[in-house]
Amino acid sequence: MNNPRETIAAALFSLLAATQINSAPAFATTGRRAKIWGDVDPSKQPAMFLIHSGEQAVQSQPFGLTKWLLHFEVLIYLRVDPSPTATPDTAINAFLDAIDAQMQSGSKGTNQTLGGLVTNAWIEGSILIDSGILDQQVAMLIPLKVVTGI
Repeated sequence: MNNPRETIAAALFSLLAATQINSAPAFATTGRRAKIWGDVDPSKQPAMFLIHSGEQAVQSQPFGLTKWLLHFEVLIYLRVDPSPTATPDTAINAFLDAIDAQMQSGSKGTNQTLGGLVTNAWIEGSILIDSGILDQQVAMLIPLKVVTGI
């Protein structure tokens, strides 16, 4: 049986909002309603928004049960150090590693089931990164997939 989409989205959001870097909360702002970076004050960054971007129905047999592949995007904004000796990739890599670790939290080699709500949730696809070359404003878009099961 599939769980309600809202329950799944809320659980995924809670998991991501709890991301930490160096034992501290990673995000000053979180939400499930995306904003453009110009609307997120630098003092409220790093910011994370979860976007439900699509779905795919999968049914392997006629008259079978439908399993759903839900598509989400994690949108992250952060400001990087403007000093000419700073390396933006250091901050970017810390956030990518933290999201990766959060999605794989739990026993090694086991699926991320969002507390038993889904079959698996994971990062899949190309990660888009604007590294803030001109204005120190970084934006990242991380694709997630969630299989609901049947």
